Amino acid sequence: MKLLFDEFQDPSKTENSRNIALVLLTRCLTSPSPSRRKQQAQRWLETFNEDARNVMKGALINTLATASRGISRSAARVASLIAVIEIPCGQWDDFFTIMEQNLGQQANPNAYHAFLTCLGYTCQDLDKSVEIKKSYIILRSVCPFIDPERGLELNEVAINALNNSIEFCQRTFTNNEERHTLVNLMINSCNSASEQVRAHAYECLIKSFGLFYPLLDTNNFSQLFDMVVANIQRETESLFPSVLEIWIVIAEVENTIKTTKWYPPRTLRHSFSSEQLAQFTINRPQVIFHNACQHLFQPLFPLLCHILQSKPDDYDTPSWDKFHSTAFLIQMFVKVRGDEVADQIVNFVNEHIRSEDWHKKDTSLQLLGCIFVGTTRNNVIITIKSNLEVVFHILRTDPSLIVRDTAAWLLNKIIGNLPEVVNEFFPQFLEIIKQGLHPNNSPFIRGQITMAFKSIVKNNLENQNCLAMLVADFRIFNELIVENVINAPNQMFLDKVLSMNQDLMFSIPRQQETMLLSVGTAMMKNIENNLGNLSPVTLTALLSLLADFSIPLGEKFNVLSTSFGNVLLQLMNRLDASLIEPILDFLQILAVNLRSSFSQHYVQIFPFVLNCFQLNVKAVQVKVTLLVGDIATGITPQLVHNIIPFIKPVLSLLDRVDEYGLEVIDNVLSTLSLIALQVQDKFEDFLEPTLNNVSNACLQHVSDDIRVGIQLGSIVGMEEKLREVQHLHESALESFSYLIAAFSKERSPKCRDFMIRQAYTICQAVSVCLLEGLSPIISPSGELFESIGKINATQFDFVQYPVLERSGVRTLTDLLKSGIVTQNTLVLAILVLVDIFVLLRQDDPRCVVSGVPLEFVYLCRGALNSGIFPQDVIRHIHEGIDSMLQFLQRQKGF
Repeated sequence: MKLLFDEFQDPSKTENSRNIALVLLTRCLTSPSPSRRKQQAQRWLETFNEDARNVMKGALINTLATASRGISRSAARVASLIAVIEIPCGQWDDFFTIMEQNLGQQANPNAYHAFLTCLGYTCQDLDKSVEIKKSYIILRSVCPFIDPERGLELNEVAINALNNSIEFCQRTFTNNEERHTLVNLMINSCNSASEQVRAHAYECLIKSFGLFYPLLDTNNFSQLFDMVVANIQRETESLFPSVLEIWIVIAEVENTIKTTKWYPPRTLRHSFSSEQLAQFTINRPQVIFHNACQHLFQPLFPLLCHILQSKPDDYDTPSWDKFHSTAFLIQMFVKVRGDEVADQIVNFVNEHIRSEDWHKKDTSLQLLGCIFVGTTRNNVIITIKSNLEVVFHILRTDPSLIVRDTAAWLLNKIIGNLPEVVNEFFPQFLEIIKQGLHPNNSPFIRGQITMAFKSIVKNNLENQNCLAMLVADFRIFNELIVENVINAPNQMFLDKVLSMNQDLMFSIPRQQETMLLSVGTAMMKNIENNLGNLSPVTLTALLSLLADFSIPLGEKFNVLSTSFGNVLLQLMNRLDASLIEPILDFLQILAVNLRSSFSQHYVQIFPFVLNCFQLNVKAVQVKVTLLVGDIATGITPQLVHNIIPFIKPVLSLLDRVDEYGLEVIDNVLSTLSLIALQVQDKFEDFLEPTLNNVSNACLQHVSDDIRVGIQLGSIVGMEEKLREVQHLHESALESFSYLIAAFSKERSPKCRDFMIRQAYTICQAVSVCLLEGLSPIISPSGELFESIGKINATQFDFVQYPVLERSGVRTLTDLLKSGIVTQNTLVLAILVLVDIFVLLRQDDPRCVVSGVPLEFVYLCRGALNSGIFPQDVIRHIHEGIDSMLQFLQRQKGF
């Protein structure tokens, strides 16, 4: 780093060389990885003493003031990274003062640009929880350059810096005059000739209203309203949603205040008297949007309707654009003002929904979709029922694809929000859904109808009349589903269809097995006859549909065994690499749903499964491992010898943890323990390595990233990593339970003796497994855990432990709910200890207790007293522990 600093400071070096040195310095000071960034920050602070760092920072500031644009821009980035490291540590307190002084002294446009860029980068990357005591300096530095006379280029970089610094400017919003001036500056910037300036200005307003809305007054809102109305009519396509987003954010905050009392941010509370705080938290009125709506909606509604009617003839329903944002703003008006706004919408709809002009018809349908939240429910039902036949007619016959798309979207909303209307007109809804699923319709219509069908199935599972109609049309729906799978435009659509089919299958009563078998047989024959013509993607989806038949049919699925066996044989002989994983998924679903009745196919599939394992592909090997575990669960005694060849290759995957990740340990341990339950004494040669790996899995540590995150009071973004370790712990504990159960019988004496000899090791592993989960947030101490053990979860207060307090943990219940330690892990850990005691029987169980840290005993006691476990679990745990204690009481001297 020192050499790089020397390089960029040397004026005799070429500009390119100096720039490269600055780029490399940037890489030395930041990284996408949070743990890596922490290490880099630590290295910067520890490698150079304060004097050396000051010299380097001085050189950077000098470069910002004097160098060319290219070098000064790179130097701005390096200086900002150093500021981000040092400011939270109190090491560069005068950073913002230095920025202000230089911006006030320089006459060089390049220098202005460099210092503003440095400010923008710093505020962008600085942790928003850092309190900047003189934050007004940032505004004093930046705001003078948000002026058209300074030129668009400086305007752009200055407004960007302001946008990045809004979160640090909280105190400014408590001062009426300063707040008024700042908001006016933002509003005026929304009229800039530069699109980039306007974009940042909109974002500034959106942030300000989102963070500090209740602190704002009505002085700015006349000007804001005029700007919004003007810019709605002239803004570019890309920025139009941002204009409306300003009002959408205001509406969302107002809607929140209706039900939740707003409270100033912690860092602002000292700025208010107790009387002011009481006013905010108890009597804060809905002043701005709620009242402005009375004056705003009248002139704005015709304008918003005009925008909705301006869709081009080739409109293609993108995910978010000005039409979506316009409709969403209208919906927010309804949400806040209710029937008052909804009545105007209904008037427009009644006048235009039957219009020959497709734009007006389409707008009417979109407006109808905006009234479901905020309007009196009875009024919504009356409005929808009065227009329902028109919506059906449009969806069936309207010549405009855009209008039919919107009608399908509205139908989906009606079905999802008004089950009483659906029940009243159920046959008509079912008929329109069948027509909507036809492959001749657009993918958007079919996608919306698919989601509507899911809702209609879920909402009517208890309605026997509706269910009877579904069953009567099951064959038609199955044919439509198959056609949609074959003609699916993309994977997202395909996933919707497959999900819809699962819901349909769950809704069919088991008494309808004759009909299901008939439809399933026809579908199986269809697949068998066309197997060579289907693409891998289509075939994969059809296999998934076929597997869904095993949900309601269960063991009866094997009635299809002849066709099923032929399909399996053709699939496995095809040896298409893209089909291997789908076939394995298909087999796993059947193995889970059919269990022992699937045994007749095992001899047929074992060679294929074993060959798949030899492919040396991670995804395939993991799927095979899971499949073998599911097969082991349901295999019959006569076929159990077929599983033994899988033990060694499955166990060998544990040698590839670095390559495959922790997930593979989870899958392997689960499968091995399930196999052990079936083969019992034949597992003897593999028991020791399996137990060793289970113990090691219990000792698996959470990563430093997670520790750091929890220490900072947040595990946001780290949940997946944390859950990966927790899954592993739970899998290891379940494996212990399975292995103990497998070898507690006398018919496996060698294995049982080995398990008894390993009891102490197992107990230590189980205890550490749980305590390791706690170690990121606390250092286990007798005092803490003894307190947990003595009093119940609602009484125990963690507030004396600052790290826990920052993590939001107040009680043992909070601790388990936080996700840091799962309730399931705690239950499994206790149950494994009880299982070990049962295994030992008359052997000396003292090793169980001596292998358990006292902290773990206290934690278990606290958990049992907490009231968070089901009674049957508590009863089982108490019985095991009581038996153990009674036995130990008879042991002298223990």
